[in-house]
Amino acid sequence: MGVAAASRAVHANPQSLIHRQALVHAGQHPEREIALEEVETSEPDTVDKRAISIKVMEIIGKGAVSLPAMPQLIFAIEDAIKKEDVTIQDISRLIETDAGISSKLMGVANSVFYRGIKECTSVEDAIARLGMHETQQLVHVIANRNLFALKDRRYEDIIEKLYIHSIACGAASHAIARHLNMPDLGNFFTMGLFHDIGKLLVLQVLSEITKNMRGIDFTLTMEIMDSLHNKAGYMLLSKWAFPQIY
Repeated sequence: MGVAAASRAVHANPQSLIHRQALVHAGQHPEREIALEEVETSEPDTVDKRAISIKVMEIIGKGAVSLPAMPQLIFAIEDAIKKEDVTIQDISRLIETDAGISSKLMGVANSVFYRGIKECTSVEDAIARLGMHETQQLVHVIANRNLFALKDRRYEDIIEKLYIHSIACGAASHAIARHLNMPDLGNFFTMGLFHDIGKLLVLQVLSEITKNMRGIDFTLTMEIMDSLHNKAGYMLLSKWAFPQIY
């Protein structure tokens, strides 16, 4: 079963651990800074899209917004799987360095979609059941879920759709690469998974600077997010030290 299918299925099971936690450009910069109060115009129910966009990128550029750190475990597994002599035990030891990801991975392995004759009681058991490449993808999904924890009810629907979209794109990228016999399939899954990560960063900033602002509706939010997410995503992946291929 592919990761996208597993994601949909696990979402349907409210008892699973992974459902609860895991299954988990831009405007030109002016020479002067724009104060936050300048973002809202003199009209009480209107907002200045350009001013907001500039402010968003200014905040991101200064690093004044934070998202959870990307676990280095992701890169460690990618490097390990490329080795011809890698074993399940090697991957297990890497995953066990992150207790949260370990427990969630075991939850997936014991879900109704993967369940075998006996329960998986260790990370090693889970990897043996899932397979190393499926394990790699699920670790990405679990780690990625923590990034979609924006606590702003205005954006709950957008965040959830972005999360599902990221998993679907990761699975589709992986499937296409496999069909074309491309090497390093895991890289393609990661590319698909993070291709819109800049949207999440933009929403994080918008959440902060528009808390008490009237007139910023869904349409305007989407326009700002779509116009800024490429540059924001590049800045974020650079901060996370992703390889240049991404």
